[in-house]
Parts: sequence; structure tokens; C-alpha cells
Amino acid sequence: VRSAQFFAEAGVFISTKLGFIDALVFGSESGDIEKLKSLADVDIAGNVGSDDSYARKMAELLGEGTPANDTLGIEYIRALNRFGSRITPVPVKRLPPSLGCASASDIRALLSSADFNGAKPFMPDFSYKITVNRINSYGCPCTLDLFEPFILSKLLELGPKGISEIPADFDG
Repeated sequence: VRSAQFFAEAGVFISTKLGFIDALVFGSESGDIEKLKSLADVDIAGNVGSDDSYARKMAELLGEGTPANDTLGIEYIRALNRFGSRITPVPVKRLPPSLGCASASDIRALLSSADFNGAKPFMPDFSYKITVNRINSYGCPCTLDLFEPFILSKLLELGPKGISEIPADFDG
């Protein structure tokens, strides 16, 4: 669970610093933005004692078995709040694989291979239309390779002091 916190903080920090990201869209088992926002307001860190694990405290405060994507969504919202970001969180309700649903990785692979019709059954209609329009207009889908020059430019702009402020779960 703690890795979700660090993953969310780093992603939100970088996205906020880029300055042109306006929405953070993520998969969510509940798809309920109000529920996720209220859970994000629960002070986990203030309730974790020296003998408590972060994961155990999350389960205690948020409910045992909080789904993984909702947990990550909660951490995204916490990070957005923490950094005072103007980015809007947008959960997309995930359906279970038993209903013939594809993972985000599967959908990205289909879109990257230009198999738009293969991706269509797994996406909300509005998302599908926007995605295909953007791909046709701008040559996307967006991958890390596309953003690499912008990210590197921002890292150079931040300098060593700014880079040291980037949330990370490692030493050095």
C-alpha cells in the first residue's frame, strides 16, 4: 500500500510541475469520486504508530480489502491535495474481467497497434471517441517516449535542489 502512496506522489508531483496536465484519469473499482475524496481526507499518517504498518492502518481506517485501484485513486487524490494541484481526478469505473473487460495495459497495446476497433468494446464511448480523435489528430497514443523531452526539460529546469524535492521511495 505504501508503494501506492509513493507512486501517486511522484506522478502527481511531476504532472503538476509540468504545468499543462489538467486531468488525472485512473481506473477505479468503485468509480465513485465523492467516496474516494472522502477516503482521501482520512489522516492515515497521523494515525500510524511505531508498531503499525501503513498497510494495516489503511485497512483499519478504510476497510479491509479496499480494492487496489481505489487505493491508488485515494493516494492520487491525497497527493493532488498535498501539492495544491489544479489537476482534476477522474475515476473510470473498472469492470471485472469476468464481464470481458480488458486491463488498461491491454487497451493501450490495442491502441498503440492502431487496433481501434479491438479497443472499442473495452472503453466508454466518450473516452473512445476522444482517444481516437487525439490519435488521428496528434499521432498519439501518449507514451512515456512522447513526454520524455518535456520531462527532461523540466528536470533540468528544477536543478539539483528541485530534483531532491521529488517524492521517492529510495535513498540517494
